[in-house]
Amino acid sequence: MATTAVTVERDRSVDVLRGLLVVLLVFVEWLVPPGYEWLRHSPWDGVRIADFVFPGYLFVVGASMAVARREPAWPRVVRRLLLLLALGLVFNAFTTTEPLRFTGVAADDGIGGFLATVVTRFARRADDVLLVAGALLLAHGLVLSRAWDLDRWVLPDERLYRQGDAGHDPEGVLACVLGATALVLLGFAATRLRSWPFALGLLGVSLVAFLAWEPNKRAWTPTFTLLMAGTFAVTLVALRPVARWMPLLDRVGRNALLVYLVQHAVREVVEPAPAEPLWFAIGAAAVFCGAAALLDRLGVRLRV
Repeated sequence: MATTAVTVERDRSVDVLRGLLVVLLVFVEWLVPPGYEWLRHSPWDGVRIADFVFPGYLFVVGASMAVARREPAWPRVVRRLLLLLALGLVFNAFTTTEPLRFTGVAADDGIGGFLATVVTRFARRADDVLLVAGALLLAHGLVLSRAWDLDRWVLPDERLYRQGDAGHDPEGVLACVLGATALVLLGFAATRLRSWPFALGLLGVSLVAFLAWEPNKRAWTPTFTLLMAGTFAVTLVALRPVARWMPLLDRVGRNALLVYLVQHAVREVVEPAPAEPLWFAIGAAAVFCGAAALLDRLGVRLRV
């Protein structure tokens, strides 16, 4: 398919939202125990501050697709998928001592973004994209209890997530193909529509979904997906009129992948034991994000 132009005007709000997520990522990654449990990942049901980071990135993948000046050619789309899968494997190899894990956030990002791209090439209207996202969420809810069975059928058991409670993989097959893809599509639609009624409506739908499923990041329930989509849709609408006055976050957002990889690499070789974890985490966020903004100003960016 030929590269075609789209009519959506690009603005800074998507990069600023990505920048906010980068700051939050570094903060929660470098907030070493003990204490501040409400800032860490929820152990099972429920949502805490750290649970917003990765879903936010998936939402922004869809948002970036919605504001792109041109649709990328298919070779570039496939290249992005393969690069993210490869980066995920390399990242897992350097950050775990168990047998190499095949699943992970980079794989979810790559596969969810690829599948969402396929959908948006054929369902170009926001309401059509919403119908597909809704169908994926409904399907995910219906088969949610069999997620672990499918993971172990598709991938060797020793290559799945081996931390936390047994019997789930938060970046497993269904969470990736259905949950992550639906969240990318909701990010696309929310950015195209970009209105308070729609954003608040997503939050309202997530409250209704509470009747069927608890919000749970590790199991990646449909309620969690809707809650994340609604939260970031509201944030994106609120950022649009003020994003021009946030140039630092704008620059940080354009170097999100670089920050993600570098801070994780440093975290693997540094074992901090600060007297005050909260201020240490704030300092780490300032250092990494400040460096990312400086590199962006110098034209140094890492993208796939």
